[in-house]
Amino acid sequence: MEETKLLISLDDQKSKYLANVLGNDKAKLILNYLSKVENASSSKISNKLKMHITTVEYNIKLLIKAGLVKSEKYRWSEKGKKMELFSLVKKEIIISTSSSNFMPNLKSIIPTLLIVSASTIGLYLYQTTNMLYDSISAPILETTQDAMISQGTSKVLETAPQVIPVINYSSWFLYGALFSLLVLIIINFIKTKIKK
Repeated sequence: MEETKLLISLDDQKSKYLANVLGNDKAKLILNYLSKVENASSSKISNKLKMHITTVEYNIKLLIKAGLVKSEKYRWSEKGKKMELFSLVKKEIIISTSSSNFMPNLKSIIPTLLIVSASTIGLYLYQTTNMLYDSISAPILETTQDAMISQGTSKVLETAPQVIPVINYSSWFLYGALFSLLVLIIINFIKTKIKK
């Protein structure tokens, strides 16, 4: 699915192209024309807007660099020449005054999330293996107890293992790790707000 928003920081190179385009009357005419049609070739735009073809091609390159126009389809002309078809990129443009510190901070947490995930899976597999071992050894223990009862040993009931509730350690580990990461994200967010 295609994104519906175009986030541009003033530090980004695209913001320079966007500023050039928004200050360029011919580029705005091309944008306006493309908003009325599904797609068009540079020669069709040139004919409809009565602009020189090189001017249209130059401005389309600027519009593509700014992220406002895309070239996805081709069409063959009557002379057998392959012609690019241009259309508008239907996105909301969001301009940020400074680059956001949130994404780099989020990217720094990804290795930690991977380690937490691997640890949780490892702990889960360890616990599952122990439960499997216990379920295999339980019938053997019952058989031994039955044999001892048939021989008249009364202490079997006293030494029989107690039923212990199963605690899912992997879930608690995951919850604790995610809670710690959430606290870390909140602390970093507060620190960046205080610096501003």
